[in-house]
Amino acid sequence: MADLANQTSFVITESFKNALTLPNIKETVFPLLVYTAAMVLYSVIIWHFYRFIATRDIVTLDMRKYENSNHPRIAKFLAANIFAIKFLIVFPLVTFFTFAGFSVLLFFLSQSANTQTILLTSITLVSAIRATAYYSEDLSKDLAKMIPLALLGVFVLDPSFFSIDLAIKRVLQLPYLIPVFATYLSFTVILEVMLKIFHFVFNKLAPPSEKDI
Repeated sequence: MADLANQTSFVITESFKNALTLPNIKETVFPLLVYTAAMVLYSVIIWHFYRFIATRDIVTLDMRKYENSNHPRIAKFLAANIFAIKFLIVFPLVTFFTFAGFSVLLFFLSQSANTQTILLTSITLVSAIRATAYYSEDLSKDLAKMIPLALLGVFVLDPSFFSIDLAIKRVLQLPYLIPVFATYLSFTVILEVMLKIFHFVFNKLAPPSEKDI
């Protein structure tokens, strides 16, 4: 029993000594540090990304701050027009980058689907995320983080699954699909406008809650 304890102690001591040698740091510790840093960075980016895209009101308008203006009606009218301009610029840009981001992730994650099918899946996911944001932002967040976290899970389990050549091949096909890309993008922007109108009308017609009384 004493010999076993001594041998165990010796193995542990030598292991820690070897762990602190320069060759071992280069071969083991440095790659571990790089992988950990990359995973942390990816997770932080995804966390901010899905919380942002799942927010119902990406561009906000608060009319109450114009009530004390000398000309509240004019101020509200101008504010509404500025909001419309900002919405028609900011939201399409957000949709474009989100659509592009999901498409790139699916380029790596999918092995068999063609490029147009991946674009369709990507814009469907973006549209679903925006639609569910008007029902429940928590549900929208769950949808938004599904693909990015799935990609991370596949990478952790099998890094060799990904094909850089296949992803590049799909990216090179995108110029031929610009009309499809534009149609999908327009659909999501129009969907968002309709959802915002329905949400506004619903809030106007809905009976006041106990907080508002």
